[in-house]
Amino acid sequence: MSTRIYAIRHGETNINKANRHQSGEITEEPLNERGISQAKELGKQLENLEIDVIYCSPLVRAKQTCEIALGQANHNCEIVFEDRLIERLYGYAAGLTNEELGLPNFREDFWDIGKMQEFGRFGESVLDLQNRIFEFLEEIEERHKGKNIAMFSHAGVCRMIYIYFNGAPEDGKYRKFDIPKATVMQYEFRK
Repeated sequence: MSTRIYAIRHGETNINKANRHQSGEITEEPLNERGISQAKELGKQLENLEIDVIYCSPLVRAKQTCEIALGQANHNCEIVFEDRLIERLYGYAAGLTNEELGLPNFREDFWDIGKMQEFGRFGESVLDLQNRIFEFLEEIEERHKGKNIAMFSHAGVCRMIYIYFNGAPEDGKYRKFDIPKATVMQYEFRK
């Protein structure tokens, strides 16, 4: 029996809507009306999925998405809140726009391996995030063999889960993968 991961990004917040950098430092930002609606729709996607274990970022936007979606889907597994699933730390760029930073390409550059030296002053590096998520996934695979695991988290974390299962981009530009809000992305351990 295979081990499956259902990676799920939280629904929309006002910070997302304003195109601000929402990071792990922003802990209390709730879902907006659209985000709540997205979480309810997500519940419909989850209705037909067998879920054995649920992990969730402790940040409010992920917790809300998780609780609303699971309530809609009538799943009643215990939720394990996991700090390693918080969004990437952006340092002083947290909550700002590219324009406020004076860096029109910050969003892409911050996720570019080739620019880590230049952008390392802002917070957690791409490789630090990658190590955090990869180690967590390896632990999960060992701990929950043959189970279906839902992980409610953030765009950066979901991006690293995608890369874990599909490989890193050769050009080092990690942001090229679109991570939709409140949508199930399914992966399977192949060992």
